[in-house]
Amino acid sequence: RRRRRRRRRRRRRRKKKKEEEEEEEKKERKKKKKRKKERRRRKKKEEEKKERKKGRNIFNNKKKLIYRGRFDKSTPGNNEVTDGGDLLKVINSINNGKILDSDQHPSMGCNIKWKKNNEPDYIKKI
Repeated sequence: RRRRRRRRRRRRRRKKKKEEEEEEEKKERKKKKKRKKERRRRKKKEEEKKERKKGRNIFNNKKKLIYRGRFDKSTPGNNEVTDGGDLLKVINSINNGKILDSDQHPSMGCNIKWKKNNEPDYIKKI
C-alpha cells in the first residue's frame, strides 16, 4: 500500500509539474506574440511618419505645422526639373537647427481651386 501511495504521489507531482511547465510555455508564447505585435505597430507608425515627410506639410515633434509650401520651383509649363529643392532646403534647415524663413512659397497643383474672380494675378494670366 505504501508503495502505491508513493507512486500516486509521484505521478501527481509529475503531472502537476508538467502542467506548470505547460502554463509557463503558454505565458511565454503570449509574451512573444505581444512583442511581435508591438514591433509591427511601431514599424507601421514609423512608415506612416516617413510618408508624412514626403508631403508638402512638415510638422515638428509637437505636431505643430512649421512648413506649408511648394515642393520645388517646377510648374506646368516652365520646363523646370522636379527635384524637390524647396522641400529639401526646409528639411535640411530643420535638421541643422536653423530657423525657417517666414516667407514660404505657396504650393501649386490640381488640388488648389479658386473661386471665380478671386484668383491671384499669376493665375489670371494662364
